Amino acid sequence: MNTKLNTDRPSIIRSLWTMLLLSATVAFPILVSGRLSPYFYRGMLYSAGVLLPSTLPFMIVSEAYSVYGHPERIEWLCKPFSLITGFCGECFGPFAVGCVAGFPIGAKMSAETYARGLVSKGEAERLSALSNQPSPAFVFGVLGAAVNIPQAGVKLYSAIVASSLITALITRKRGDNTSSSPECLEERAFDLVGTVRGCAISSVYLCAFVSLFYALTHLLGDQLPREACYFIYPFFEVCSGCQFFAGASDPLSLAMLGFTLGFGGLSVGMQSALFLRDKGLSLYGYFKYKLIQGTICFVICLLLSQTV
Repeated sequence: MNTKLNTDRPSIIRSLWTMLLLSATVAFPILVSGRLSPYFYRGMLYSAGVLLPSTLPFMIVSEAYSVYGHPERIEWLCKPFSLITGFCGECFGPFAVGCVAGFPIGAKMSAETYARGLVSKGEAERLSALSNQPSPAFVFGVLGAAVNIPQAGVKLYSAIVASSLITALITRKRGDNTSSSPECLEERAFDLVGTVRGCAISSVYLCAFVSLFYALTHLLGDQLPREACYFIYPFFEVCSGCQFFAGASDPLSLAMLGFTLGFGGLSVGMQSALFLRDKGLSLYGYFKYKLIQGTICFVICLLLSQTV
C-alpha cells in the first residue's frame, strides 16, 4: 500500500505542476498582457529607431574587417595590449572594434576568432565579455548630455575601457591564449550578400531581445518602489538602466551607472548568446567576466564622482 502511494506521488506532483503552468499561461493574457503591451511597443520603437540603424552597419563593417583587417600588424598597439590582457595579437581586432562599434559586435567577432582557431575556448569567452562594450557614440551622445557633469561622457567611457583592461589583467592566464597558428589558416573572402543576409537576421533577433527586456524592466520598475529599481535596471536592460541613473547626480547613482555600462545587463548577454552559442561558447564564462568588469567600473565611477 505504501509502495503504491510512493509510486503515485511523482505523478501527482507532475500533474499539479502541469495545472499550475496551464493556469499561468491562461492568466498571462488576462492579467499581464494588457499592461505589458505598451512597454513592449515602446521597446520595439526604440529597437527600430535607435538600435537597428546603429548596429546593423557596424555588424557588416566588422565582418569585412575580420576578413581584410590585420590589427596584429600594429605592433605598437598589439604588444602593450597582449602584455596587459594576456590575449594574442589577433584578439586586438575584436577588442578595438568592440569598444568602438558597441554591443554586441565584440562578442560576435570574438566568436568568429574562436571559430577560426586563433584562441582557446576559455580565452574566447573572456574575450567576448571584455570586448563587448557600449559605443562612444552612445556614451558621449546620450549619457554625456544627460549627466550634469562637465566632460561626463569622457569620464564614463574612460572608466568602461579601464575596467575592461583591469579585468583582463587580473583574470589573465599564462599559456592559454592561442590554440592554433594563424599561418595555418586559409584565406577568407568577403561575401557581401551572405554577410548582409546573416546580419539582417541577427538584427531581428537583437531587436526582439531588447524589446522583451525593455518591456519587462519598465513594467517591474513602474510597479515596484524606486529603491527596488537599483536591483532591476542594471541587471536587465542597459539602455533603461542608463536612463534611470543618468538623471541623478549623487555618487551612488553615478557608480551604479558605471556598473550598468560595464555589466551590460541580461539583454546584451542574450544578444551576445546569438553568436556565442552557435560556436559552442558558454554564457557562464561571459557573465562571470562581465560581473567582474561591472564591479570594477562601479568602483572607478565612484572614485571619479568624488573628484567632480
